[in-house]
Amino acid sequence: MAGVLEAVVGPWGAIFISVGLIISILGNYLSWSLLAAEVLFSAAKNKTMPAFLAKENQNKSPVAAL
Repeated sequence: MAGVLEAVVGPWGAIFISVGLIISILGNYLSWSLLAAEVLFSAAKNKTMPAFLAKENQNKSPVAAL
């Protein structure tokens, strides 16, 4: 896609697509890690996983599950 846009509008097109791709991948990594932590945290709160996974910090973030 970057190559196609570069051919149409110039080098800034490839940079634009590449930056968008990097932002998309970083968002994907963030959501993947939060989803994995949420599964462990919820299971620990329901007492189906070890209780230490339900530990939260002062900001109510599941530190042990992360």
